[in-house]
Amino acid sequence: MRQNIKITKKDLKQDKFTSAMFLGKDYFLENWIIFAGGLAAIFLVVFGIVYMQSQSQESDYRAGEIYNRAMGQFLNNEYGQAIVDFQMILSEYSSSEYAEQAAFNLANTHFAKKDYPIAQQAFEDYLNKFGDDPFFTTSAISGVAACIASSASTMDAVERYNQVGDKYRKAAEEFPEFKPSAKYYVNAMKYYAMAGNIEAAAEVYSILSEQHENTQYFRDASLIAGEYSIPQ
Repeated sequence: MRQNIKITKKDLKQDKFTSAMFLGKDYFLENWIIFAGGLAAIFLVVFGIVYMQSQSQESDYRAGEIYNRAMGQFLNNEYGQAIVDFQMILSEYSSSEYAEQAAFNLANTHFAKKDYPIAQQAFEDYLNKFGDDPFFTTSAISGVAACIASSASTMDAVERYNQVGDKYRKAAEEFPEFKPSAKYYVNAMKYYAMAGNIEAAAEVYSILSEQHENTQYFRDASLIAGEYSIPQ
């Protein structure tokens, strides 16, 4: 005689859990490539991030070595070798933390060699690519001014001196709270005066009077004003 087997709710729950486990196992076995691929993708992403960070650190370290070597060459007046190394940083390590300084000092090196047109272009290249650091930015703008003032040019002297004055004034006004701005104003005033542009020179003198009255810069400006009969 067949016995009736009574299945309780507890047995049903256990049976469902067991079935789910087997189904899960079957699903995993059928789709293991997908799971493995997902894990591999996660691994590759993590590995890629770590690898990129490692490569970036190594790149910065190598760029730092070349930069220090280039600066040593610059200080020893070995300008040709310094130029090669500064350019190497810009071409091979352009994303390193030394790229901005290399671009600026490349221009400085050309200026030290008295290659003024090349130096001017290098300063302008720096300003086009970087230009957010107060020291380097204002120094680069004043570098352009110095290149224009120093280069042998067929440009009329009055036009050239006015351009130099404009550049020095821009250097002063780019970051007005930066300390060297007063010095750049004095240079601007001097070149405006040399160009005979008394109106522009007087404007700059007025700025120095308002902002830097009790400084050596204003006293220097007063001497220029007296020399060129600029209204005080």
